[in-house]
Amino acid sequence: MTRLTLIILLFKAGSLLGQNYSDTLDAQFRQIFEESNLPGFSVGIFNEQSVLYGKGFGLANTEIELPYGLDNPQQIASISKTFIAVALMQCIEEGHFELETPINEILPFKVINPHHPEAEILVKHLANHTSSIVDAKSEWKNTYYLLNEVDFQSQSFTKEERKFLRGISANEEMTLEEYLKNYLIVKGEWYSKKIFSKSQAGINYSYSNLASGLAAYLVEAVQKMPYSSYIIEKIIQPLGMKNSGWEHKNSSNEDAIQHLSNGQPYPKFEDINYPSGNIKSTINDLILYQQDMMLGLKGEGQLLKTSSYESMFSPTSFNSDESESVGVFWIKHDVLGDLMHPGAAAGAVGVIGFNLEKNIGYVLLTNSGTHTDQQGESYVKIWRTILKYRELLTNARNE
Repeated sequence: MTRLTLIILLFKAGSLLGQNYSDTLDAQFRQIFEESNLPGFSVGIFNEQSVLYGKGFGLANTEIELPYGLDNPQQIASISKTFIAVALMQCIEEGHFELETPINEILPFKVINPHHPEAEILVKHLANHTSSIVDAKSEWKNTYYLLNEVDFQSQSFTKEERKFLRGISANEEMTLEEYLKNYLIVKGEWYSKKIFSKSQAGINYSYSNLASGLAAYLVEAVQKMPYSSYIIEKIIQPLGMKNSGWEHKNSSNEDAIQHLSNGQPYPKFEDINYPSGNIKSTINDLILYQQDMMLGLKGEGQLLKTSSYESMFSPTSFNSDESESVGVFWIKHDVLGDLMHPGAAAGAVGVIGFNLEKNIGYVLLTNSGTHTDQQGESYVKIWRTILKYRELLTNARNE
């Protein structure tokens, strides 16, 4: 056997091995889907250069029976917070502020914890969820508004879905600044001392959508443009994320729409605190996004300087049970070693993540919530299957 023949045979064997893993993944995901009551989901597994596996299962839109693929835009919920992180680091590079800058030196209005009026809230406190700004239990009632009327008589909703939709039915659109002022300044309509922790900033971890929206508003304040426009101009367009954006009101027929627990389309609603969870994106676009994060940590990113990527991912706080550390919004899973961020909203769940040492990343998006036991169990099975096969795909690719 010649050396050339041996090389060809080894290449074919490696390719076949990779294909076998892909086929096995197809079969396992198909079985999970058929045993679930999810309308659909999509998965991507990749390294810093290429896609190792990508496929959608079920329907992106049950109403028009649109197959779920890799380019169907959908809400990515709190995964959106990682875009705030990149925007903050870009502002820091431009000299607008530092992570250690008190936010009241940036904001056009003052935010003060009434329990600790002398303690400064820093930019990094917003970004690592230690700002002492907490989400009120009823915050969701003021955050969302419906785009169309809902017929509560003819539709079948779970108790939780009905509570959510009725709770937001009287709300109207407002700007991000108006929303934040209503909560955070003393004369605000929804202001309460309960919005602030009795611990001063920098002490306790408390995941906060309200603080995340305020962090995004810092970007808006110094850049003198809407945060939504900034993200498109400075992140989405430079990376070629062609199917990502904010236009929920003008949804296309290609969207993976949100679904109720019964599999029917979710009534359309909008998020006033949109930076914290309202970006629409796709598997393929989120792969491009994460590949830039991976390359950036190796000195080859497009969006930031290498030192900024490193700073963004460096842990500065821990969650309540200290199983995860938090940098600038990005989370490090201390068991997996992955840099990641999950997202969950009414009718949509997902997660992105990557492991730099193993050169592997993943995206999972579903267009249904996980409020029923069956849906929750199915989501966990999909997640565990991704974790099981991601390294096998990488090893097969490298053999």
